[in-house]
Amino acid sequence: MLDNVSVLIPYWPDCEQRARIFKWTSKFYERMMPKAELCIGELNCEKFSRAQAINLAAQKATRDIFLIADIDLIYAPQIIIDSISLLDEYPWVLPFQEIVRFNQDYTEKLLSLNPKWPIVDNYGSHHKHSINGGGLNLIPRQNFETVGGFDERFIEWGGEDDAFTIAMTVLCGQPKRLDHTLYHLWHPRSASTNYKNNIELLNRYCQGGEKINEIIKERKDS
Repeated sequence: MLDNVSVLIPYWPDCEQRARIFKWTSKFYERMMPKAELCIGELNCEKFSRAQAINLAAQKATRDIFLIADIDLIYAPQIIIDSISLLDEYPWVLPFQEIVRFNQDYTEKLLSLNPKWPIVDNYGSHHKHSINGGGLNLIPRQNFETVGGFDERFIEWGGEDDAFTIAMTVLCGQPKRLDHTLYHLWHPRSASTNYKNNIELLNRYCQGGEKINEIIKERKDS
């Protein structure tokens, strides 16, 4: 099943910690999901666009199912196998309900070990919370292309996942949500100086309906 999956990973080498996580998580995929195709959307620029990086990774992909995954997240590989079969019934799958955020000490411990699953479950202090979208999405290539991928006018972070979720829901249908957990590796937070503009763009998506087709056409024509 995984031999038809391209993993799309946006990456920005803005700090040493993120580079270390990238190296470790790449090995995690190579060991735990060796049949999947790993496609890195790496941008070396002053202002990172996660949306653009995902689209860049998609351009490299050769397979029919896209797994959009942030580089700082890990999870039980079996949840992807469980999700693939659901694409026969649903237009896309969000295979998680919550994220556990590891603290810095546990992340350092993890990075010192060879990647494997299951991981050591003595996390120390951590933060657990629910999340609506983003992080990990499983989508047929055809549906990703129907919505035109991610809107690259979203600069840095904020709003791009919500806009993509709205476009996918309007044009392709509701996702199937599964009750699994993602695990987030600690790194310094990056500030977003473009958040206000991102929210203004997102508010256009929130109008829904025919507005989504209008926005996608606008992106294609620009």
